Amino acid sequence: MSASQSILNNLKSIKDNSYGANKALQILREAKQRTHKSEQVLITELVLFAFENNPAYNEIRRMVIDGEAQSADRARSCLKVLSAATGRRQQSLIAEMVIYGGLYKNDLKVDK
Repeated sequence: MSASQSILNNLKSIKDNSYGANKALQILREAKQRTHKSEQVLITELVLFAFENNPAYNEIRRMVIDGEAQSADRARSCLKVLSAATGRRQQSLIAEMVIYGGLYKNDLKVDK
């Protein structure tokens, strides 16, 4: 299974709209319709956008080594570092990051 599919499955496994999962999935659906990109591509793009742009991750961002990793592998690494550093579940982080990306990434913005 690819890293991006793993992240997507993690988001889809959230029960009862915990962490804002329903909003995150709605953002993915709308972005998929507008861009015709796959959910896997979009979730990687949104996770990385949030990690690179959300001020809440400034301190943790320094801990991630970028290197030559593929985007999906890099997104998964970001999630692992964030989870370890904050004690939060990756599911919570994924939902939060997709929502952040959907609200602030210019080419994927959705109505608030």
